[in-house]
Amino acid sequence: MSCRGQTSDRFFLGCPHFNTSRPHCGYFCWLDVMVEENTEEGGSFRNNVFKFRRLRELEERVLELNMELNMQMRNADKRS
Repeated sequence: MSCRGQTSDRFFLGCPHFNTSRPHCGYFCWLDVMVEENTEEGGSFRNNVFKFRRLRELEERVLELNMELNMQMRNADKRS
């Protein structure tokens, strides 16, 4: 899961259960550090950042769709 820090414009990857009541693994990594460590020449850094930003957009859309589906299911249960 990728998120933007509240006090920073840096993106990070972290356990999706962090800051919830559910148990979490505590995984955390700054995205720019991870990309730099996994890019040989650094030339593809911008491309990787673009991909991770797109991934974040898609993650947010999936969450939105999941919330809509849950709401529709609740409304269907109420009508039954």
